Amino acid sequence: MKKSGALPLLVEIGCEEIPARFVAGAARQFGERLRSALEAARLLDPQPQGTHEDVGASTSVYWTPRRLVAHVSGLCPVQPDRVDEITGPPVRVAFDAQGHPTRAAESFAEKNEVPIN
Repeated sequence: MKKSGALPLLVEIGCEEIPARFVAGAARQFGERLRSALEAARLLDPQPQGTHEDVGASTSVYWTPRRLVAHVSGLCPVQPDRVDEITGPPVRVAFDAQGHPTRAAESFAEKNEVPIN
């Protein structure tokens, strides 16, 4: 069942001839690492696509002695937004008695590329 909005991805790597005893393992490892990278980038569709047996994106691998191929179904067309909330130093530490920023506030603002206000 094809889900609207989800996209397929096909990645093929051409290489020198891989010995037969290594090619299946190399293809599986390629598929696993591709899927891990896509999950880390939040690009895999987490939504169920039908029955409980077909949940989210699936990865299939194929190989020949000169090619490794990975097919991922259910790729998100855009990366979902993410909000990170970063807590800075307490106000009593970040500002002195006159209301001027201390070194702690300046360091936090510089590190996070935000204005001190």
